[in-house]
Amino acid sequence: KLVDRATTRLLTAEESRRRTLEKSRELAEKIEAQQKINLVGQLSSMFAHEMNQPLAACKYFVDGLKALRKQKRVPDEEMLDFSLGQMEHELKRASQIVNKVRDYSKKTVTREARVDLTSIVQEITQTLKVKFNNTVVDVRCAPDVDVEGDPVETEILFWNLLKNAMEESQKVECPEVWVVLKTDEDSAILTVENSGRKLSAEDVAKLGTQTFKSEKSEGLGLGLVVVRSILEAMNGAIQYAPRDQGGLKVTVRLKRKL
Repeated sequence: KLVDRATTRLLTAEESRRRTLEKSRELAEKIEAQQKINLVGQLSSMFAHEMNQPLAACKYFVDGLKALRKQKRVPDEEMLDFSLGQMEHELKRASQIVNKVRDYSKKTVTREARVDLTSIVQEITQTLKVKFNNTVVDVRCAPDVDVEGDPVETEILFWNLLKNAMEESQKVECPEVWVVLKTDEDSAILTVENSGRKLSAEDVAKLGTQTFKSEKSEGLGLGLVVVRSILEAMNGAIQYAPRDQGGLKVTVRLKRKL
């Protein structure tokens, strides 16, 4: 009888453990799926500006050909080939942007790829400088800085950080942003500083938390929450510090891919 009772208790405990593990697995899958949905939304917003560029370029070429037709002028063969070639190039680029979002939503995320952080920071900064053309931007990037992670998530991470810096710098008369990318033995270190209003210790403590509310009319206050979740997944670290002159200093540390 004692053996039967002990066996029953063991079987019950094993069944309970199995159910707990199954619930944990299901919860982890739901969290991963929700995070991916949030990141796809971020990715879609991030590339909205880039999508406009190839579509606008195609429209310019079409408008040019229409204008020639109205003037009853036939474009020469060289001009026609150039226009059609450029439109084809821009449409391919637009397709690549759409496929990047689609592929990310379908695939399992692996964070062991080699990601060229130098190129990502330079490209994002260059894109944002066009939008915030009144901002003085000082960019200093060490060459060939590769980190370990997922390329799409890494772009979302630094798009959020650099865009936030640009937007916050607009709150003063002479907006400025400083970006420095350097390395040590095993880490890549990116520092982003921006001019802006003076922040209290309480303001800085709230950054990247669910209690932080965006002051932007179109913002949801999720940008820095997404940043934190990506960094946690990449085993990275982030620090916020107020600048004495006003504005914020953000330091991100990621594992290098050597």
